This record gives sequence, structure tokens and C-alpha cells, in this order.
Amino acid sequence: ALSVAKDRTIRLWDLIKGRCAFTRRLQGGAANQVKWSPAGDAYALLFDRAVQVHTAADNAIACTLEHAKRVNAFAFMTQSPLIVTAGDEKILRFFQTSDGQLVRELDLSSIFPYRIRALSIAGDLGVVCSSTGSVQVWDLERIAQGGGGDGKAADGASSTAQIEEVAECLVDAYETADDARVTCVSA
Repeated sequence: ALSVAKDRTIRLWDLIKGRCAFTRRLQGGAANQVKWSPAGDAYALLFDRAVQVHTAADNAIACTLEHAKRVNAFAFMTQSPLIVTAGDEKILRFFQTSDGQLVRELDLSSIFPYRIRALSIAGDLGVVCSSTGSVQVWDLERIAQGGGGDGKAADGASSTAQIEEVAECLVDAYETADDARVTCVSA
């Protein structure tokens, strides 16, 4: 298990002994979240406006995913070597985990008037939540592929028109209570 703390450290835990096995100081400041990749060969750290992907074998930074605004959530795709990020920009971004190349973007600003607060992936499906209480389920694997098997648009670029053709919200729920404020989600 991995954990991050406000003291700007990342800790690797020995779950058998129940003790910290390794501690390392983070160079980029305090991280907000840490997650293992599904294969266990990489992990990622969420900082305010960036996600750093590290290789598990040597702790080297594989790539850094920079954003203009705050990133609130990220998740590794289970079927593809991609990582999805979401946040204050109201855009789902799909990046290659190996080199940080942007593969796809899905602008959800017309659906989410406020920030995307939480994101969780189970299989091909992704649950996306806003801080206003809106919860949606999307087929993220289909969006990542964009209709083409290679994960790129026909012209080799990220095509919004093509993505909108395959992007279909499978479930759309909204809590109308004034005090509904989604802080996290697990799928």
C-alpha cells in the first residue's frame, strides 16, 4: 500500500507487518492522492495542477500531466494503458501512461456547470461526479478508443466531433437536496 501526507512524503507500507517499509520525500510538494495502476507496475500522484506517473520498479517519473486548473480526480483505465484526469476545467482528459501524450478530451462543461469533483473506474465504465450532486456513468473505454481501434481520431488528432459521436452518458442522476455535495466516489 502507498500513502501520501502533508509532510511531503510518500510511504510504502508492509501490510503483513503493519509497518512503514520505505519513506521518500516528494520533490513537488505535498500530494493530494496516490493510486496504483491496475497492473501494479506504476503509481500516480495527484498534485494541485498535475498528475505524476511513476514506474514502480525504480520510482522514476514516467511522465507529468500538467493542467491549467486544479485536478480533483484521476483514475487508471483498467483495459487500456491510459490515465483519465478531471477537475475544475470540466474536461475528461485521457493520457498515455508511458509518455504522458494526450489521447482524447471530452468537454463536459455543458453538463457540469461546476467542477468535476470525483472520478472512479470499474471495467469500461467511469463514474463522474460534480460537487453539485450530479452523478453520471460513461463508457470510458469507448470514448478512449474514439471509434477507432488505435485510440486516435481518423486524422491523428483529438477530434471533438468524433468523440461526441461515441460519448453517450449511460446514467444521469442528480440529487436535488441543497446539502448534497459529492466528495468522493467508488465504483
